Amino acid sequence: MAIVKQNGDVIPFIKQKDYIMVNNNLGGGSFGKTVLLQDPFIDELFVAKKYEPAYDDIRE
Repeated sequence: MAIVKQNGDVIPFIKQKDYIMVNNNLGGGSFGKTVLLQDPFIDELFVAKKYEPAYDDIRE
């Protein structure tokens, strides 16, 4: 029987991957910092934004 996931559910990933930081200065704002990463397995670049609010009031 398939487990149905709903919006807002946490999806755990079994396999953890290592990425190469290409540029950690793409920018950011009140909710985090945007970086450029490379996945060495598929040799592709992508951007990611780490959710890291600057203010404690908006962390929740």
